[in-house]
Amino acid sequence: MARRVPAYRSHQSGQARVTIPQPDGTRHTVYLGPFGSAESKARYAQIIAALSRGEPPPAAKAPAAASSVGRSVNEVILAYWQHAEVYYAGPGGKPTAELNHIKTALRFVRVLYGDSAAADFGPVKLAVVRAAMVERGWCRPLVNRRVDRVRRCFKWAVSQELVPGDRYEALRALPGLRRGKTAAPEPDPVGPADPGAVAATLPHLSRVVRGMAEAQRWAGMRPQDVCNLRPIDLDRSGPVWVYTPPAHKTAHRGQRRVIHLGPKAQAVLAPFLATCADPSAYLFTPAAAVAEFHAGRGAARKTPRWPSHLDRNRSKRKADPKAAPGGHFSTGNYSRAIAAGIAKANERRAKMAAGGEFDPVPAWAPNQLRHLRGTEVRKAFGLEAAQVLLGHARADVTQVYAERDFALAAKVAAETG
Repeated sequence: MARRVPAYRSHQSGQARVTIPQPDGTRHTVYLGPFGSAESKARYAQIIAALSRGEPPPAAKAPAAASSVGRSVNEVILAYWQHAEVYYAGPGGKPTAELNHIKTALRFVRVLYGDSAAADFGPVKLAVVRAAMVERGWCRPLVNRRVDRVRRCFKWAVSQELVPGDRYEALRALPGLRRGKTAAPEPDPVGPADPGAVAATLPHLSRVVRGMAEAQRWAGMRPQDVCNLRPIDLDRSGPVWVYTPPAHKTAHRGQRRVIHLGPKAQAVLAPFLATCADPSAYLFTPAAAVAEFHAGRGAARKTPRWPSHLDRNRSKRKADPKAAPGGHFSTGNYSRAIAAGIAKANERRAKMAAGGEFDPVPAWAPNQLRHLRGTEVRKAFGLEAAQVLLGHARADVTQVYAERDFALAAKVAAETG
């Protein structure tokens, strides 16, 4: 009689579980992670595959001696995380975005194989981890980058003699996902923002966020650069201002980032600089945006503020709110503020259309302002000028940010081809 396959079931805690019969007649329940998640389904498939091969599943294996098994995957991940918290910290020990990417990538490894021996983690198990990432719906390049972060963890573990020396080379044997050869979707190419869409969005942004967008648009800065802008980092002694961010994307490679600000960018920054009393403070802050929002809403009131209303509002206001405005914008908050402005612009257009058809404002993100500036500079001054302005060490990187002038190509073909 065929052996019954243990079912994938839910638990009242929200976890997925599978109950495995043991050789001694008992039953052992293994919790797999959130019910319905890709991680839990992948771990369930791993256990069923082991049972079908006649092997004891990972949770049912008897613990072997430490000398033969060595460290578990969880122990290696924990050791690497302690290293990463220091190595990938920014100025002042502030966590960088890379730490979040590492945590996300290693979470799949921990859920699927955390209890297994790190010395047994090879290309087949890494492929299972990758399949779980694909099932999550991530695009192909993102999956490849996060699989590389898993390899990087084991590369470090080899350097610390936490796992056998052949583990990293074995993991490198698994090739990356290739275009057209995988179920993982391809990402949409990131192009420059539509100037018309930017112009239509600006009136619907707060003064602070609008200033950030306009400064970034004319200087070709990265979103991180405009979020971290401080007067102390600006040299305003010459006709062209020079902004030297203390922290930037390629600082760990010893590269210096210098951003030149012309008259248009200077005109945007001047009002903010005039009201910034502390040169070491961030120029654009969520606190200022929130204060201006409340001031504007108060100025638009049509009824007076009666003392009783003020007393009631004062009693309801929290002395120590949990979500107080931060000291400066994160790139995520900045991007969400832009998206909110685009939504408001479309709401306005829909209202003006009175239920009829209207042309919505196309979505765009802050990083596309950098693409837009690179495209404009390349078209007017050439590739080398765009490369210098954007701060790229290699021209092929600039090709990604500055769209090719296809109109020029078409003109040449029409006249000479």
